[in-house]
Amino acid sequence: MDEGKFNLSDDGRSATFEWMEKTNGKFTIKKDGTGFIFYEIMIDAGKLPEVLKGRFSSIDSAMRKLREHLRQSKPTPAARRDAVGREVQERMKAKADGAKASTKGRKQVRQGADH
Repeated sequence: MDEGKFNLSDDGRSATFEWMEKTNGKFTIKKDGTGFIFYEIMIDAGKLPEVLKGRFSSIDSAMRKLREHLRQSKPTPAARRDAVGREVQERMKAKADGAKASTKGRKQVRQGADH
Protein backbone atom coordinates (compact mmCIF):
# COMPACT_ATOMS: atom_id res chain seq x y z
CA MET A 1 0.00 0.00 0.00
CA ASP A 2 1.17 3.48 -0.83
CA GLU A 3 2.33 5.51 2.17
CA GLY A 4 1.65 8.90 0.64
CA LYS A 5 3.87 11.72 -0.59
CA PHE A 6 5.88 13.83 1.85
CA ASN A 7 7.50 17.07 0.63
CA LEU A 8 9.74 19.14 2.87
CA SER A 9 10.11 22.81 1.95
CA ASP A 10 13.50 24.20 0.92
CA ASP A 11 13.93 26.14 4.15
CA GLY A 12 12.88 23.15 6.30
CA ARG A 13 10.21 25.11 8.15
CA SER A 14 7.16 23.45 6.64
CA ALA A 15 6.11 20.25 4.90
CA THR A 16 3.16 18.91 2.91
CA PHE A 17 1.72 15.42 2.90
CA GLU A 18 -0.76 13.77 0.50
CA TRP A 19 -2.19 10.27 0.64
CA MET A 20 -4.74 10.01 -2.19
CA GLU A 21 -5.91 6.50 -1.26
CA LYS A 22 -7.03 7.73 2.18
CA THR A 23 -8.06 11.35 1.79
CA ASN A 24 -8.36 14.04 -0.86
CA GLY A 25 -7.10 16.71 1.51
CA LYS A 26 -3.56 17.99 1.51
CA PHE A 27 -1.98 18.19 4.95
CA THR A 28 0.48 20.95 5.81
CA ILE A 29 2.85 20.92 8.76
CA LYS A 30 4.17 24.35 9.64
CA LYS A 31 5.34 26.42 12.56
CA ASP A 32 2.55 27.73 14.73
CA GLY A 33 2.16 31.46 15.16
CA THR A 34 3.42 31.66 18.75
CA GLY A 35 7.08 32.17 17.86
CA PHE A 36 8.21 29.08 19.75
CA ILE A 37 9.60 25.84 18.30
CA PHE A 38 6.22 24.16 17.95
CA TYR A 39 4.60 22.90 14.73
CA GLU A 40 0.97 22.29 13.90
CA ILE A 41 -0.89 20.20 11.31
CA MET A 42 -3.39 21.85 9.00
CA ILE A 43 -5.58 20.50 6.19
CA ASP A 44 -6.62 22.43 3.10
CA ALA A 45 -10.13 20.95 2.81
CA GLY A 46 -12.46 19.71 5.47
CA LYS A 47 -12.09 19.48 9.22
CA LEU A 48 -8.88 18.40 10.93
CA PRO A 49 -9.43 15.29 13.10
CA GLU A 50 -9.25 15.87 16.86
CA VAL A 51 -6.25 13.54 17.30
CA LEU A 52 -4.18 15.72 14.95
CA LYS A 53 -4.96 18.99 16.70
CA GLY A 54 -2.27 20.27 18.99
CA ARG A 55 1.37 21.29 18.89
CA PHE A 56 4.34 19.12 18.01
CA SER A 57 7.99 19.72 18.87
CA SER A 58 9.29 18.78 15.41
CA ILE A 59 8.15 18.10 11.86
CA ASP A 60 9.15 14.45 12.33
CA SER A 61 6.89 13.98 15.37
CA ALA A 62 3.97 15.63 13.54
CA MET A 63 4.63 13.43 10.50
CA ARG A 64 4.68 10.26 12.64
CA LYS A 65 1.37 11.19 14.24
CA LEU A 66 -0.19 12.03 10.86
CA ARG A 67 0.94 8.75 9.24
CA GLU A 68 -0.21 6.74 12.26
CA HIS A 69 -3.63 8.36 12.12
CA LEU A 70 -4.02 7.81 8.36
CA ARG A 71 -2.88 4.16 8.55
CA GLN A 72 -5.55 3.43 11.15
CA SER A 73 -8.35 5.38 9.48
CA LYS A 74 -10.61 4.29 6.65
CA PRO A 75 -10.58 6.18 3.37
CA THR A 76 -12.87 9.21 3.33
CA PRO A 77 -16.04 9.05 1.22
CA ALA A 78 -14.55 11.51 -1.27
CA ALA A 79 -11.39 9.39 -1.64
CA ARG A 80 -13.47 6.23 -2.15
CA ARG A 81 -15.67 7.99 -4.71
CA ASP A 82 -12.61 9.22 -6.63
CA ALA A 83 -11.02 5.75 -6.54
CA VAL A 84 -14.18 4.15 -7.93
CA GLY A 85 -14.34 6.84 -10.63
CA ARG A 86 -10.72 6.15 -11.64
CA GLU A 87 -11.42 2.38 -11.79
CA VAL A 88 -14.49 2.93 -13.98
CA GLN A 89 -12.53 5.20 -16.33
CA GLU A 90 -9.75 2.59 -16.60
CA ARG A 91 -12.26 -0.17 -17.37
CA MET A 92 -13.99 1.95 -19.99
CA LYS A 93 -10.66 2.80 -21.60
CA ALA A 94 -9.56 -0.86 -21.55
CA LYS A 95 -12.88 -1.92 -23.03
CA ALA A 96 -12.62 0.69 -25.78
CA ASP A 97 -9.00 -0.23 -26.48
CA GLY A 98 -9.90 -3.92 -26.51
CA ALA A 99 -12.71 -3.39 -28.99
CA LYS A 100 -10.40 -1.51 -31.33
CA ALA A 101 -7.59 -4.01 -30.92
CA SER A 102 -9.77 -7.03 -31.65
CA THR A 103 -10.54 -5.84 -35.21
CA LYS A 104 -7.24 -4.14 -35.85
CA GLY A 105 -4.85 -6.16 -37.98
CA ARG A 106 -7.51 -8.40 -39.49
CA LYS A 107 -7.66 -8.47 -43.25
CA GLN A 108 -11.29 -9.40 -43.38
CA VAL A 109 -13.86 -8.02 -41.03
CA ARG A 110 -17.33 -9.31 -41.70
CA GLN A 111 -20.05 -6.75 -41.80
CA GLY A 112 -23.75 -6.92 -42.41
CA ALA A 113 -26.44 -9.50 -41.65
CA ASP A 114 -25.33 -12.18 -44.14
CA HIS A 115 -22.17 -13.31 -42.43
